[in-house]
Amino acid sequence: MSILIRADRVSAGYGSEKIVDELSFHVKKGEMYGILGPNGCGKTTLLKTFTGSLKPFEGEIYVDGKSSGNYSANEMAQVTAVLPQHHEQSFSFTVKEVVAMGRYPYKKGLFTFTDEEDERVIGRVMEELNLIHYRNTPLNLLSGGEQQRVFLARALVQEPRLLLLDEPTNHLDLSYQVGLMTIIHRLVREEGLTVIAVLHDINLAAMYCDRILLLKEGRIHGEGEPCRMLTPERLSEVYDVPAATVPHPEVPVPLVTCRPFNAAGKRVPFFSFEEREDSLTVVSDTPLRTFRTGHGGEPFSWEKELPAGKGQRTEKQSSDWTLFMFQNEGILELTLIVNGSIQDSEAVSLSILLARSFPAISVYSIAGFPGEKKSINEDRLIQDAAGCLAMMKEEAKG
Repeated sequence: MSILIRADRVSAGYGSEKIVDELSFHVKKGEMYGILGPNGCGKTTLLKTFTGSLKPFEGEIYVDGKSSGNYSANEMAQVTAVLPQHHEQSFSFTVKEVVAMGRYPYKKGLFTFTDEEDERVIGRVMEELNLIHYRNTPLNLLSGGEQQRVFLARALVQEPRLLLLDEPTNHLDLSYQVGLMTIIHRLVREEGLTVIAVLHDINLAAMYCDRILLLKEGRIHGEGEPCRMLTPERLSEVYDVPAATVPHPEVPVPLVTCRPFNAAGKRVPFFSFEEREDSLTVVSDTPLRTFRTGHGGEPFSWEKELPAGKGQRTEKQSSDWTLFMFQNEGILELTLIVNGSIQDSEAVSLSILLARSFPAISVYSIAGFPGEKKSINEDRLIQDAAGCLAMMKEEAKG
C-alpha cells in the first residue's frame, strides 16, 4: 500500500507559539488513520497543515509525493476535502445546493453552474448517503446528525483522495455517531478513500481506525494499531487519568473507560451475608464486579446483592477472600468473594483453573470490589477449594 500523506519533522503553530513540534509519520492510501490526544495537544493544528491553510514553521508535508506548498488552492481541493468541526449556517440553501458547493474546485470564473458531470456526481453521492429525499429541504430544518451527512456529501462531491475529519461526531447522539463513522469506513474499504480523523471518542477510534497517532503536548507519544496504542498505561500517560480497558465483545479491539480518581482510596467496603429461606446472599454497600456461569444471562455484571448459593454449605475465609461451596440437588456451586479488585479476564482465568482442578463443580460466581487490585495466590485458592470440598464430603458421610 503506497503512501498518500507524509509529514517530515513538521513544527507548526500560530504567531510565535509552536503547537506541534517535529512530527514525522505517514498515512497510506486507503487507510483510516486516527489522531487522538487531549485538548490543546495540536490535533486540529496538525490537520490544517495538511490542507496548506497553515504553513509549518519547519518541516514539510507531502501529499501524494508532492509538497503541499506546491499545490494551488484548487488543486489541493481536488485532492483533499475537509469535514470541519464547525460549519457555517447556510439557512437560505437547500440540501442539494449545499452539496453542490463541493463542486466549486472544478469550476472556472466567479459565476458557475452545474453541468452534466456535476449532476451525476451530486446525485451519486446523495444516493449513497441517503439524502435524495431531502434534496429540496432547507438545511436548517434538518437535525444535527442529518446536517452532518449533508456536509459529508459536500466534501465527497469534491471526489477527493484524502478526507480530513475534525471531530466529526461532536454533538451527535450515539446512533448518528455510529452511522456517520460506518459510512466513512465503508468508503475507505470499498472505494479506497484515505481518511485522517481527529477524534475525541477513543472507542470510535478503536473500532474504525486502522492505525492511531497519539499526541501529547504537541509531540508524538505513540503510533500503531489500536490494540497496541490504546493500553491503560499509554492512555493514562497521555490523558492524565487512570485509564482502564476491557476486550470488546464483538471485535478484537479494546473498550476504553477510566477508573474513578478515588478508586484506590483507603475506605474498606462493607459486606455481609444474609440467610434468605434456604439460600445465602452477599449484601454489599459497594457494587461487586461479578462473573457468573450457569445462571443464564450476561456473565459479567455489577451486583450489590449477589445470590451466593443454596443447599449444603462449607466455607473458607481469609484476609484475601471468602470462599463458599454449595451442594444442592447434586449440583456443586462455588462462590468466591475477593477482598479487592479483580479484572474480568482474571475472573475467567480463575474459573477455568478451578474447573480443571475440580471437574465436579459446575457453577461459579467470582466477585470483587472496585479499587486496589488484589493478587490471587492460585495455589492457596486451590487448597481452600479442596478443603471445602473435603468438608462437604465428610458432612455428607455424617
